Amino acid sequence: MAGCAALSSCNLGFDIGVNTDAGLMLQKGMSLNDVQLEAFMGSLDLFGMVGALLSSSLIGRYGLRWTFVMASLSFVIGIAIMIFSTTYAPLMFGRMFVGLGV
Repeated sequence: MAGCAALSSCNLGFDIGVNTDAGLMLQKGMSLNDVQLEAFMGSLDLFGMVGALLSSSLIGRYGLRWTFVMASLSFVIGIAIMIFSTTYAPLMFGRMFVGLGV
């Protein structure tokens, strides 16, 4: 279980690191304005807080192992949605899943 918790922290660090460099490329490629880019970058913390608040009830209901599985699946699904998004709305939808997963 400690390894799963460590991997979850690595996912957060990976996502922050990648998006810090990719932010300007994302802004140019998708024609995002500054507010949209800031919302994209900051939304990870907001959705992460929601995930943290939900984690206690999920652990109580499904157990620690399955909660880690759900978090990992949410992270992967969110990354997949963001990869294939061509506009801002699906990009933020994917970011929601990533935030819940970290």
